[in-house]
Amino acid sequence: MLEVKNIRKSFGSLVAVDDLSFTAKAGRIYGILGTNGAGKTTAFRMILGLLKCDAGSILYNGKKIDYSTSSEIGFLVEERALLVKEKLSNMITFF
Repeated sequence: MLEVKNIRKSFGSLVAVDDLSFTAKAGRIYGILGTNGAGKTTAFRMILGLLKCDAGSILYNGKKIDYSTSSEIGFLVEERALLVKEKLSNMITFF
């Protein structure tokens, strides 16, 4: 299970993500929709550990995400293909 709790990310005076929270269960597919600049990509960069949150926490099965677990989360952006691993029933996929 992926738990995103009250995450926030700012770039100077621009607040890209403000108090985002959700829970995603394994084996399900979720979609996050929003206009360009809404903070979707920034949120996923924080989830995958590419950006550090200014506030809040992100947990996968109760632990912080690292390289050993990041491959279990699929992230499909509009113009890219998703490469799927063998363990589909345990993967959380966002598109």
